[in-house]
Amino acid sequence: MNHVQKITVPLFTLICALISTITFAQIQEPNQALSFNNPILALNHISEKPRAKSELLGQFYKQYPKPYAWIENGTLSANAITLKDIILKAREDALNPAHYHAAKIDALIKDFATLDQASQQALDVLLTDAFLAYALDMGTGRAELRRTDREWLLKGRTIDPLKLLINALTNDTLGATLHDLVPKYNAYAGLKAALPHYQKLAKNSATAIRINAGKTLELNNKSERVVQVRARLIAHNLLDQTQATSDIYDTNLRDAIKLYQQQEGLDIDGKVGPSTLRSLNSSVKDQLAKIEINMERWRWMPQSLGDFYLTVDITGFEYFIIKDGIETIRAKIVVGTASRPTPVFTADMNHIVFSPYWGVPNSIAVKDKLPLLRKDPYRLARSGIRLYDRKGNEIDPGMVDWETYNQNNFKYTMRQDPGANNALGRVKFMFPNSHAIYLHDTPTKSLFDKKVRTYSSGCIRIQNPLELAEYLLKDKGWSPERIKAAYNKGKESSVKLDDAMRFPVYILYMTAWADAKGDVDFRPDIYNRDADMYKALANLNK
Repeated sequence: MNHVQKITVPLFTLICALISTITFAQIQEPNQALSFNNPILALNHISEKPRAKSELLGQFYKQYPKPYAWIENGTLSANAITLKDIILKAREDALNPAHYHAAKIDALIKDFATLDQASQQALDVLLTDAFLAYALDMGTGRAELRRTDREWLLKGRTIDPLKLLINALTNDTLGATLHDLVPKYNAYAGLKAALPHYQKLAKNSATAIRINAGKTLELNNKSERVVQVRARLIAHNLLDQTQATSDIYDTNLRDAIKLYQQQEGLDIDGKVGPSTLRSLNSSVKDQLAKIEINMERWRWMPQSLGDFYLTVDITGFEYFIIKDGIETIRAKIVVGTASRPTPVFTADMNHIVFSPYWGVPNSIAVKDKLPLLRKDPYRLARSGIRLYDRKGNEIDPGMVDWETYNQNNFKYTMRQDPGANNALGRVKFMFPNSHAIYLHDTPTKSLFDKKVRTYSSGCIRIQNPLELAEYLLKDKGWSPERIKAAYNKGKESSVKLDDAMRFPVYILYMTAWADAKGDVDFRPDIYNRDADMYKALANLNK
């Protein structure tokens, strides 16, 4: 019996040790799998939800060669600290740190020495999710906001966040990788520079002071309303605090108003009339939102516009050409109405048409021209517009009962002859696209004298067609005289641009632009595209 007891005790001890070893492995290994094969469950451990697509997290941990991405031999990596510092400052780029678990990550990193294994695994997944979400938001824009603007048809850049993260961790280039995703446009940098000022203004009670309604305020006026104007301008850093109490509209106040009007894109007359009063009384929070909205739009852009391009600035009612960083041409434009807005897209300029025909789009023919035919069948003929049946035969408009036609059964096409009355003027500049949009001359030159120029059916009317034609054709040996002859000939002719003069046209809708110093030019939201983005932005910033 004694021999049996001596044998049994060591066996019992050995069996217990084996069971203990197996149990430990069964407990530890599933935790590892729970975290990295099922990262959502790891986030549940610390009551966090993923910001990036959940499948991206799973794909990352399957592809990454190490068990942890941000922890090495029980020590937090420098990359983790770098990422934490970047997402904590996300508001500097009008992004919400909460979207990237910034506060939670900061707290877990501070307590890292006391974290158990499950919490360390959760932190690792949290950092991965933060990188993926931040990279996508900074590199391509936030999907929740992009969906609000259906007229933005310009394709931006695409990124592979998994590849970016793996390369950044492998090469220790995380900071540089995320910095490269920040838009490199001067306008974005200007808005970013202005952002802290408007964030501060939004918290400043002085900006809540409203200027009472009344007559236009101008030089030498005396009124309590002048004191209210001063308060608003002081809040905007356009007047010194020492000038706060005077109720006299002096030259200092006039000059400050002029500077304000310049910044806001208003008529610069140094007076507080209806438009300036309305602008001064607008909410600074709305202006802040406008800056944030337009920083977002720059994130929707391609990584670069190239060395040679033409920009149509819809809300600024101008176009300009940039070549090798230098502006070569700038001129006024007329853009689409609110009901027929000019879309946002890009296409390559490749030819010019002198003395063009105008093929009237069916939508315009039915909506605009058919009512005119009902009143006077020859009204269109007097402006050079001919009508054709479906076989291409020209018809006499006086022989048709136009009352019997509507948008559902209209079966005619319209084309306007070249000439002084042609809706396209005497030249058009073509960048073929699916929207039938192009730049063109116009017979209605008086519209360029208006400040808000939303009168077209979507195309872009330009003020200086001959200057643009001369610029584009100078290397083809076209003299100004030859261009004017083609312009006035009255017979349609087309000229292909040389490869060196072909460039992309970018049609953009930005309601806030800024220079490098952070001086912001707020524009009217002529197509009401900011409103839906504003609501979506408010939800994202909760």
